[in-house]
Amino acid sequence: MISQAFAKTSFGKLNYRTAGNGDKAFVCIHGLGQTSWYWERVIEHLPKGWQGYAVDLLGFGDSDRLSDGYSIDVHAQSLAELLKSLPQSSVVLGANSLGGVVAMRLAIGALAKLDGLFLTATGPLVRNEVALKAYRDKLATMEITAESVRPIVTNFTHQKLPDGHVTRMADEMAKSQRIALTETLSSSLDTNLVADLPLIKVPTLILQGAEDKGRTVEDGVVVSTGVADGRLVVLPRVGHTPMLEAVDEFQFWLNTTLGHWVAQ
Repeated sequence: MISQAFAKTSFGKLNYRTAGNGDKAFVCIHGLGQTSWYWERVIEHLPKGWQGYAVDLLGFGDSDRLSDGYSIDVHAQSLAELLKSLPQSSVVLGANSLGGVVAMRLAIGALAKLDGLFLTATGPLVRNEVALKAYRDKLATMEITAESVRPIVTNFTHQKLPDGHVTRMADEMAKSQRIALTETLSSSLDTNLVADLPLIKVPTLILQGAEDKGRTVEDGVVVSTGVADGRLVVLPRVGHTPMLEAVDEFQFWLNTTLGHWVAQ
């Protein structure tokens, strides 16, 4: 059963959804224009002994808004404060897309104690700067409504999702603060974590969709070979949001991985 709560940080309050209970925490970070809703089913089906937390980053979902100053570092620092407030001493981060960049930055900076990273559809740097700058400029001028962003969220997946899912994805993106979208994108353009990946010492598994046009399998290779202890799994016929497109397969890899890390 899902419940919601807020965690106070020095940057503002972070909303999160939580499910389960146990002495181990699995904390999920969404991508740009997404929210904690994307991880709801995931945290409801974690192995016994795990409590799931799906967080809304600042400026997204139901978390606090800033007047300005959004960056990968700010997102990582605010998340680190939330992690330190959790009752569990064992924490694994799960992250999708831009959330994966935040997770890697947090791990590289050793901002909080982690026991593993479970990343999906992400990478350590932006490969197509022209496309991302165009996307940022579009978001800077368009009205952010569920109707206007619906064409955007349909590109999050390769698999065709039920209309109700697409509607909810559009509703969730419409909650995004415009400046949070544009400034976070700008920070992403300025971020290159490749040289620092060896500083990530915790076990890291990265799931990459074979049909993901934004974050390709090549991005997954760079992460899995760059960190100290990495493994890459490629999901066929899957795009940028595996937790919605390949629900059972995603949960299998997650739960199997968590069980393996605990055994170690």
